[in-house]
Amino acid sequence: MAYREFVDEHGVAWEAWDVFPSHLERRHRRGGWAGGEERRQMDGGPRAQVREEYAQGWLAFQSRDERRRLVPIPPGWSDLDDRALAELCARATVVGEPRRLVE
Repeated sequence: MAYREFVDEHGVAWEAWDVFPSHLERRHRRGGWAGGEERRQMDGGPRAQVREEYAQGWLAFQSRDERRRLVPIPPGWSDLDDRALAELCARATVVGEPRRLVE
């Protein structure tokens, strides 16, 4: 996961990182193929749901007041200068307020 910090033209500090959903549903066979009937069980906890447009990943932006997402992830985004990164952020879709565990 690449990570960047930058300040936009309005003086707002942003964090940016790429998000790639992993295999969200991992299953294993119980009893193997020899038993004839295939039975599958989930490994781990509940399945996470990702909307189709985010299935290949997204570029996440977060400021003190807002979260945004951009799809698809632009190639080489982590090597862009701050101005170009701020332009990507301006094009991103607002998805809500930041989620922070500690202020």
